[in-house]
Amino acid sequence: MKKLELEQNSQEWLDARKQYRTASEAAIVLGISPFTSIKNFKLMKAGLKKQFYSKAMQRGHELEDQVRQHASAHFGKDFKDECWVNGGYMASLDGIDGDMIVEIKVSDHTYNAIKDDDNIPEYYEVQILQQLHCSGAKVGYLYAYSPKKDAYICSTPVELSDRPNFIQELEEAWAKFDAMPVPDGDIDLSDDGSVLKLFKQYELLKHQADDIKAEMDAIKEKLVEKSPDRTIAAQGYKLVRKDGAVSYDYKKAAGDAKIDLTPYQKQGKPSWSVTLPKAPFASED
Repeated sequence: MKKLELEQNSQEWLDARKQYRTASEAAIVLGISPFTSIKNFKLMKAGLKKQFYSKAMQRGHELEDQVRQHASAHFGKDFKDECWVNGGYMASLDGIDGDMIVEIKVSDHTYNAIKDDDNIPEYYEVQILQQLHCSGAKVGYLYAYSPKKDAYICSTPVELSDRPNFIQELEEAWAKFDAMPVPDGDIDLSDDGSVLKLFKQYELLKHQADDIKAEMDAIKEKLVEKSPDRTIAAQGYKLVRKDGAVSYDYKKAAGDAKIDLTPYQKQGKPSWSVTLPKAPFASED
């Protein structure tokens, strides 16, 4: 076990995290994280997807010191944020004093989970277990603050003896994750300003085109009202009426006739479509 003299959230700290298996990643590789799937995490590790930094995470960072002071007063401790490593594992501790650590969460949801179940969610339990493994501390607690209730709550204690085979479980999960091939997925170019500029230009033109099409459709409807069942003309202009085309569901027909269409499949050329982001929405947690 070794303490790293790093300031959390500094560039040196970010660089160090890339060299180790961090405590916040434990639940992900074990497949119990409600926040990130193993597939998305593999894409992140391959540099194809960015870590999402939510408003809730930012709020938690801003209030962390306040909650740490409250936890210190609650336990009669002087908790400090520190970084520890043990072999290939790393833990960035929200608070440690002697043999005790606290993992801080600013979350109404986490507060309610501890209060209602009188227990700690497993995905945070494994995070604390790795923190104990890295730091050598004997006991850890999940300490949550609810902004909505302006209230604090502490979980039941977590000790490595609660799950004696934890590190072995984690080793096996990481071995399986490392052997996992990189899945298909988006390449996240959020940091590329030129890409964002092109998307913004496309979005502006798309909105303009939608507005123009809506106006054109409204005019067409007025023309149809003049003669709903026949083509109309005026000085070279025409509104042409066409009967609906007849189509055949060849795939269904082949299925009904029990014909295998696989030998007749042809791979078409790739095509591209642009998806615009959804309107932002407020999220409590």
